Amino acid sequence: MVGPKKIVIGSPDRLFKWDKMKHFTFSFYLTTTSFYALHKFGDKNRKNALTNSTIFSFSCGLGKEVFDLYNESGNSDLWDIIANITGSITGILIINGITDG
Repeated sequence: MVGPKKIVIGSPDRLFKWDKMKHFTFSFYLTTTSFYALHKFGDKNRKNALTNSTIFSFSCGLGKEVFDLYNESGNSDLWDIIANITGSITGILIINGITDG
């Protein structure tokens, strides 16, 4: 059985590497598209759709980091989690800017 590894806290200059951009983009895309799908085809309540899409996106990003923490070939990085959160927040801000409140 493989136990958890330490979470790497990278230096801030690693923030702009492609991996962080992928995390940001994935969380942004997941937040906005799941909001659209939930709001358009599922729950018509805008607030519920936004809440559920944000929780879904955050859970996927955090789940991936937990998987990396226990996987031998993965690297769990605090900056990945920050990029995920930033991508979700950017998606929320854009959703709030283009939809009726």
